[in-house]
Amino acid sequence: MGGFLLLRVNAGLNDALSLLWKHTELAKREGRTIIFVLEAYTACNLDDVIDFSNYPVPVLCGTSHYDKITYSTIHPACFGYDFKKKPNSATSDGTIAIDGVPSNFDIRESYPPSTLLVFAGCGNFGFSLEVFKHIKLRPHLVDRIRSLRSSLPGDYISIHLRATDHPEQNRRNELQKIDSFLASNPGKTAYLACDNMPLMKSLSEKYSQIIKSPTFIDVPISGAPLHYEEGHKDPLCIEKALVDIFVCASAANFLPSVGGYTRLIEDLYKSKDLLHSLI
Repeated sequence: MGGFLLLRVNAGLNDALSLLWKHTELAKREGRTIIFVLEAYTACNLDDVIDFSNYPVPVLCGTSHYDKITYSTIHPACFGYDFKKKPNSATSDGTIAIDGVPSNFDIRESYPPSTLLVFAGCGNFGFSLEVFKHIKLRPHLVDRIRSLRSSLPGDYISIHLRATDHPEQNRRNELQKIDSFLASNPGKTAYLACDNMPLMKSLSEKYSQIIKSPTFIDVPISGAPLHYEEGHKDPLCIEKALVDIFVCASAANFLPSVGGYTRLIEDLYKSKDLLHSLI
């Protein structure tokens, strides 16, 4: 029993946490340590904001732990003897691959401890909330969330609007939902988490009750998820995302849109005991 499981995730925070939980049972069963690398957030250190000390298995975050990995072979074989090898193709069903061979492994199987298991890719299996049941947020992050939350009225409401990578996706329907949501909550302060500057400006001008997220940054709409750009430049990118997630989830009422962040916020919003235990 023992060995390592390397998760190299090139996706947003919610998807990454979903993949972490998906592989946790295998790591627990085989006594493996997970090396958790967020390839979309190279500027960030996940250990700065999340404490994994109570997680079911040891979790080491970032490439700085690569020198701790010991192994005799790597599975899947498409990595050869180089666990840093980058995926360069996809299979017919869309699975990320190296030279046509999927860069993942079957979590139902058992493997020798001397075999390094490597997953490189993306995916969302809806398990991210489970991770939050086994971690703690770092004290400075909790303080930041509480401070922002306390600056808002006790009955504030919240809205999450996905924007950067789908700027026009169902936009009319989403804006109609916001109109109806605010109309049903007259006079209540609405905390808006969104990463589309023109849309943020137009909504805050239209509705005086909207408060823009202080974590918001003005970036061009490139058609790619925000973390694909900011995650490589801003060391606080993940921290800012978690602030928005928890402030939105703490609201008296929440309006979701689409995407993993919205689903995570909605799950936390509905899990009051867990939410309160974290912040």
